[in-house]
Amino acid sequence: MKLCSIPHSYFSRFLLLLLLSLTPLLCTSQQKNSPAKKNNATKKNTPQKKGGPAEKSFKEELKSDKQLRIEKREKRRQERAERKAIKKYHKRIQTKEVRKRMRASRKTALRNHDHKRSPFLKRWFQKRNTTKRVSKKTK
Repeated sequence: MKLCSIPHSYFSRFLLLLLLSLTPLLCTSQQKNSPAKKNNATKKNTPQKKGGPAEKSFKEELKSDKQLRIEKREKRRQERAERKAIKKYHKRIQTKEVRKRMRASRKTALRNHDHKRSPFLKRWFQKRNTTKRVSKKTK
């Protein structure tokens, strides 16, 4: 008779995961409660050694961030200008009829993207296949 409905492998994995997640907490609590105390007077009087890169002041950080934003903005403008030039060249080499067809298809694509129906006058007067179907039974 089983006491637990969870399979043994899942239970052992859960237990292992629980132990692994709690070990850092146990280690930190032992370090904080350690009874070894040193002379605190020497710590207060001695200055800390600064290691690593020097920290920037708030104004210096703002200045460098502003410079990065300006550079990114210029890069985006150049990329947009390139895309625009490519599009303009592509349109220029098309014929007038093709440009008209491209414009119409772009409009319908935007309308379909917005989930809108075509205008009612267009729907009323559009060409439909109204040919009568000839049934195979009449011979």
